[in-house]
Amino acid sequence: MSIMKIKVLSKTDSKKTLDLPKEVLKSTNLTVVSEYINYVRSASRMPIADTKDRSEVSGGGKKPWRQKGTGHARHGSSRSPLWVGGGVTFGPTSKRNFWLNYPKKFRQYARLAIFNYLAEKDQLSVIEDDLGAITKTKQAETLLSEYNIEGKITLIVSDSEMSKVLAFRNLPYLHIMTKTNQNMVALSSSDNVIFSKSGYKDYFSNDIDGKTEEGDK
Repeated sequence: MSIMKIKVLSKTDSKKTLDLPKEVLKSTNLTVVSEYINYVRSASRMPIADTKDRSEVSGGGKKPWRQKGTGHARHGSSRSPLWVGGGVTFGPTSKRNFWLNYPKKFRQYARLAIFNYLAEKDQLSVIEDDLGAITKTKQAETLLSEYNIEGKITLIVSDSEMSKVLAFRNLPYLHIMTKTNQNMVALSSSDNVIFSKSGYKDYFSNDIDGKTEEGDK
């Protein structure tokens, strides 16, 4: 299997590429990606439906009628689930937990598999430009158009860069994330994923300087 490359977007060298990190290269099983997306969505899901059981329904403190001698079945409360206006048995509550339990290694593998898929589709790249020098949204839009980056875009930066790339945040089709604040649902549905230099180094503990190769001619 040939080693996949990551494009390095550079104004000085249009053929500059980077080897895909080994941990990403090994994550070839893409069937786990859909399971991981379901895991993320379930973890963020909040219960909406909330019913009351007989202990939560107001009223019903008085015994409807005496125990014997009325000809009726015995009842202790009018808030019994058997009565109209009573509590609900086994109904949905706000305490429901939608969390799916997947091992940590599975989640790590799935995240790397997403990058493997993006690299295979040629949708993964690293940009060499200093993004912190871009202070206006129009400049950010111009930079993306210069590299022909279109569609839904995810920009991955380091934690220290988050306050420096505010110009990109105003673009409605671009999502910014870091390694410590990931949105893998947005990442997996992106048309293009771009790393900043420090964002790539932070994410994969690799530095692109001195580790690039010439692309296939």
